[in-house]
Amino acid sequence: MGKNKKKKMSPFNMLNIVASLKKLLLKHSIKFLNFYLKQRFSRHFYNLKKMFRLNEVKVNRYIFLLCKSYGLNKKRKVRRI
Repeated sequence: MGKNKKKKMSPFNMLNIVASLKKLLLKHSIKFLNFYLKQRFSRHFYNLKKMFRLNEVKVNRYIFLLCKSYGLNKKRKVRRI
């Protein structure tokens, strides 16, 4: 996928990541996947979602972790993960 961190984190590398993920899912016979996000949504997320559909990777749910606040009564900024 890449030798250094810059190449590994590249959005153009998503196709290789999804292909290797599909091999691992088939190897371990995992049918559904829970997808946890710790960053803001961007256009790359929608491309990744489309690649999951094209490679027949079934995602059970998408969980966005960045918007978890401390509680309902406390008026604080959103917790950073």
